Amino acid sequence: MNTFIRRTTLKIFFLLIIIFICFFSINSVERYNNIVSFNIHNKIVYTLEKMKNDSDDDIKFNIYSSRLNWVLGQTCFSENIELQQKGEMELYNWGVGIIENETITLKNNGRELIFSVIGCNT
Repeated sequence: MNTFIRRTTLKIFFLLIIIFICFFSINSVERYNNIVSFNIHNKIVYTLEKMKNDSDDDIKFNIYSSRLNWVLGQTCFSENIELQQKGEMELYNWGVGIIENETITLKNNGRELIFSVIGCNT
């Protein structure tokens, strides 16, 4: 009886680990598919991602302090950007420009947005 309980407990434990790995993988793939722009500078990860709401024409600028934090989804800085011109291709014109002294410039065909980021070791 004792070995039966031990085996059942181990099976449940392994099943929970497999379920956790599956949910983590699905979440990571979903975030990867939403990436518009990606940049790594001094081991800090900068991403522009499509927003997960009704308006697919808006993007979110995220900064992760390390690659591990990007995998885990723990942002150091996050800012929503509403696009003035609507359209799927407008999303992909954005890119991370100049990164210096806690300021980051996002560029889009002449339009620039400057963000002041404090505490992310930029």
